[in-house]
Amino acid sequence: MSDKKIVIADDDFGILEAMTLILEDEGYNVQATNDGDAVLNVCEASLPDLLLLDIWMGGWNGGDICRSLK
Repeated sequence: MSDKKIVIADDDFGILEAMTLILEDEGYNVQATNDGDAVLNVCEASLPDLLLLDIWMGGWNGGDICRSLK
């Protein structure tokens, strides 16, 4: 198991599930959510090594999250 942490945010549960399965199969520690607020909370605790964000989510979308973290 890798110590690399990846956070995925998407409002499509199928995409979340597929990406999580693929990345975990490669040994990454994956946290998936459909909620932009949850991404910000995760990043406050500790920044992941990689963020995969859906640009067209409702509420906090990928662009909003990037601007907030910047």
